[in-house]
Amino acid sequence: MRYEQDGYWIDRDLNGNINLGLTKQKLCELGELIMCIPQAQTNRNVKVGDRLFSIETHKCLKTLRFPVSGKLIYLQKELEDNVTTLTENTIVATLKDSNEM
Repeated sequence: MRYEQDGYWIDRDLNGNINLGLTKQKLCELGELIMCIPQAQTNRNVKVGDRLFSIETHKCLKTLRFPVSGKLIYLQKELEDNVTTLTENTIVATLKDSNEM
């Protein structure tokens, strides 16, 4: 598992897909989560900086953005209904590497 500077972890699975999640440090920085709204759609190409989720916490309203580019093949939409399930182990999105398309 590789950690990125902006609080995301990135892990390549056995199929070559890229899994994204938030580090424990990023989750602590955000504080208690109230709402998590997906801002991307699956089966579409995304670029670094495109919107991934809007997150509301007791501290702030924040837009999380993609740290990598690729074709979005999975988005953890269940977080919208149950944001308390988001942990540092949660895969929030999976992308097909744009270099392999």
